[in-house]
This record gives sequence, C-alpha cells and structure tokens, in this order.
Amino acid sequence: MNDAAITEKKKFDLSNFLLSYGFYVLFVVMFIACGFISPVFLARDNLMQIMWGATTLLVVAAGGTLVIVTGNMDMSVGSVALCSSAIAVHAMNHGAGFAQMVIIIFLVGALIGVINGILITYARLNSMLATLGMMILLRGVSLNITNGGAQTGLPEGFKAIADAKIGDVSVLILVSLIILLVFQCLLRKTRFGAYCYAIGCSEESAKRIGLPIRKVKMTVYILSGICAAFAGFVSCCKVGTYSGTIGNEMEFDVVTVCVMGGTSLLGGRGNVFPGTFIGVVLLYLINNILALTGASPYIYPFAKGLVIFAAMYVDALKNFRKRQN
Repeated sequence: MNDAAITEKKKFDLSNFLLSYGFYVLFVVMFIACGFISPVFLARDNLMQIMWGATTLLVVAAGGTLVIVTGNMDMSVGSVALCSSAIAVHAMNHGAGFAQMVIIIFLVGALIGVINGILITYARLNSMLATLGMMILLRGVSLNITNGGAQTGLPEGFKAIADAKIGDVSVLILVSLIILLVFQCLLRKTRFGAYCYAIGCSEESAKRIGLPIRKVKMTVYILSGICAAFAGFVSCCKVGTYSGTIGNEMEFDVVTVCVMGGTSLLGGRGNVFPGTFIGVVLLYLINNILALTGASPYIYPFAKGLVIFAAMYVDALKNFRKRQN
C-alpha cells in the first residue's frame, strides 16, 4: 500500500471517529469552556440546577429514544404531558385528592400511548403525522377543559415531592436518573430491546423472521406516553401549580437530544445512556451558560436552532456513510 493510500485511510478513520464520538468530544470541550467563561458554572449549586432543570426532559427523552430506535416518531409527548395534567386538575376540581390525581396522570399517559400505538400499528398511519395530529388534538382538549390553561393551585403533595431530598440531592433528580438507567438496560440487555433495534434496522426483515412487531411498537408508545405523563407530573411538582405552558416544544427537544446523542432518525441505532443523557445535559448546559453570561433571552431559540441543525446534519452524514458501506 503506497503512502497516499495510507494517508487517505487515516483521514477516513478520523472522519469516522468524529462522526461516532465527536459529540462526546464536543460535550467535554464545551463543559471545560463554560468553566472558563463563568467561574460560577462549576459551582455545585449551579450543576445541581442544570440537573434539576433537565429532570423532565431526561425521562421523556428516554421513552423517545425507544420510539426512534424502532424507526418511528412521537410528536405528541409535550401535549401528553399537558393533557394528563389537565385531566388530573379537572378531577381535582371535582373532588379528587393528591393520590388520585397522580394515578390519573399516569393512566392518561398510558391510555394515549395505547391510542398512538393502535393508530400506527393497526391503522398503519405514518407515525409522525399520527402523533402530530394527536399533539394538536390533545392541546385543544387540555385548553378546553382548563379554561384556556389558566394557572391552578395544586395540593401540597406536589410541592412536597419537589422539595424532597436524599442528602443534598433532589429526589426528582435521582428518580430521573434511575428511570434513565432502567430504560438503558431495557434497550441493551433484554430481548425487547433487541427487537427494537431489529425493527428499526429493517421492519420487513423483522417481519420475515417472525418478530412481534405490533406488540413491540405498542409497548414503546405506551412507555413513551407514561414518560410524557411523568414530565407533566414533575412540571406540576416543580411549581406547585398547573399551567397551560406545560410541555411546550418538548417534542422538538426530545428529537434534538436523541439525535445529538447518536440515535438515528432512520431507526436501528441509539442508546439512552450515555447518548441521550449527554444530549439532554448539553442542551441545558447551553441554556445555563447563556443565562450566566447575561445573554439576551431572544438568543436562546437561535442557539437551540443551531443545535438542531447541527444534530440533523451529523445524523444525515452518518446515514449516508452507512449506506455507502
């Protein structure tokens, strides 16, 4: 092999490395850079604040990762978070207590997951269009039953959960991390997870070898609905009130952090930890450093938009390389 060929091979290897691990390198570089930009950034309280803000998205993105790995999308998660909370508030106004409200939130999330699963697996609707329609429908239902999403005070139990700590760490942070690890084990260590990857790689091939495609898809949408309901529950806990802004743009954040973490929009590739986890933390890290440096709030959506474009571009490059190989 001549020198030119060796040089070309080395460049190709570097390119593959950057596509595969560049995101992790970027995260480390940005973390260090933020420490230099603002000395407050590395303070323990600030890092805990980043994790506190990330609790809702961590869990929803864990469920979203499973859906995307199967080659599908769930654009209704933000509205599921809102609707499950809205129905719980409606129940509260008719005499339901704290425990009943919590049960209602998660039951509604699971039920909407079942409906999404039926639309996609049995009615054979496109997953993005079906869940996009569900997103719009649920937001309308939520605003209707809560009179336009007006803020409503909730039982003290919600705020008590938000204030609960083990040592100096919030219980909500610990629960979110535990759920994240459970989903990673589900995806990587179980037959169900292997089925998710197989369906995402080639649903036609999975069908030929007799995999339970409908059952797997139904399960990932139910899990996604429960995770979204958890986000609605946590949002209520954090502020102690219900608001019509719960879940706003959450569906786009989920797709962004999953793709940033290495989950392919075409399915068949991805992981919850460390991929999706670091994607979520990086998104909140960017928001945090912008806040610490006193940046204009109007720059936040611009920065998020750049991150989305970068994530999609890298995902497209990975898929192109995969087809070439």
